[in-house]
Amino acid sequence: MKSYFFKVLLWIATTALIMLGLPWLAVTFSDNMSGMIVNLILFYAIDPLYVIVMGACAGQNLKGYWYLPLGCAGLFLLGTWLYLSKDLSQFYSYAIVYLALGMVSMFISFFFKKRIRTKY
Repeated sequence: MKSYFFKVLLWIATTALIMLGLPWLAVTFSDNMSGMIVNLILFYAIDPLYVIVMGACAGQNLKGYWYLPLGCAGLFLLGTWLYLSKDLSQFYSYAIVYLALGMVSMFISFFFKKRIRTKY
């Protein structure tokens, strides 16, 4: 039970760092043009890769970690609302894509884990 709690806490802390901390750093410590470039790197490279890796790890224990992609998309929306724009309508599509990426990678990981176990 303790191991599960600490793993969940670690995933939540890492997700908060990436989805809340990195946009704050980009907005705080960069000027307008470089801040836009950093945010594009976040939106198109770092965030999707993190969501895919998190979904693949969550697929190893689907019953225990099924909610992690949902929380990741929610923290993304919270981070964009806090640091970038109060109008979230622009970022709903990003959150939906991140949620889909996380869910698809989670189910692929779960499927291949189950298939490898039954094969050998």
